[in-house]
Amino acid sequence: MQVIQVLSHIPMMLIPDLLPQAYYVIAAFWVYPMLIVLTIGTYRHQQRLRRFGVDRSWSDYSSLPR
Repeated sequence: MQVIQVLSHIPMMLIPDLLPQAYYVIAAFWVYPMLIVLTIGTYRHQQRLRRFGVDRSWSDYSSLPR
């Protein structure tokens, strides 16, 4: 969704005469789904912390010796 959000700025660069309302609809549409996904992810993270006490990393990179 973030990539789509960033790519939504391309029409404004290519078509400078694009109506501001059209640009707003293109750019602002993905904000709400991203906020919903972020909210759900935060809630689920808090659930895992309460249940297991720790939320393990999804990557093994963090456990590599430095």
